[in-house]
Amino acid sequence: MKKISSFILSLCLLFLISPTFFVKAKQDMHDESIYDIIVDRFVDGNPANNGPTNLKEPFMGGDFEGVRTKASYFKKLRFSYISLEA
Repeated sequence: MKKISSFILSLCLLFLISPTFFVKAKQDMHDESIYDIIVDRFVDGNPANNGPTNLKEPFMGGDFEGVRTKASYFKKLRFSYISLEA
C-alpha cells in the first residue's frame, strides 16, 4: 500500500511541476521542452525496495521515489512536459 501511495503522490507532484500538462491536443510543440526519464536509470530514492539484480542486465535501481525527490530540479529547469518510462 505504501508503494501505491508513493506512486500516486509522485504523479501528483509531476502534474503540479508541469503547468502545461493539461493543454489542448492541437498545441504547437515547437516551443515546448520535454524531459524524458527512464525511471530505473534515474535516481534510487529508496534502496530498500531493490530486489536481487542480474548482473548480465544493466540495472541502476532508480524508482518513482527518486523521481519525486528531484521535483525541485525539474521545476528549476522549467520543462514543459515530463515523460516517464518504466
